[in-house]
Amino acid sequence: LAVPGVTGVHDQHAWTLDGRYLVLTVHLVVNATDALRRAKDAAREQLNALGVDHATIEVELEGEECTLQHH
Repeated sequence: LAVPGVTGVHDQHAWTLDGRYLVLTVHLVVNATDALRRAKDAAREQLNALGVDHATIEVELEGEECTLQHH
């Protein structure tokens, strides 16, 4: 994805439930709080255009530590 305001992507997982319905989870890192909503909306639009039917998107501010234990 090339999403304006997004400086990093990690913890991305994609799978299908039935061979057709695509699901994705991803953490996006953004560089400013005002970019948060725009980045999330733009990412969701691009994922939808790629055929992702359901996406869970976590957005983190640049410099913020990811809360997942394995990072």
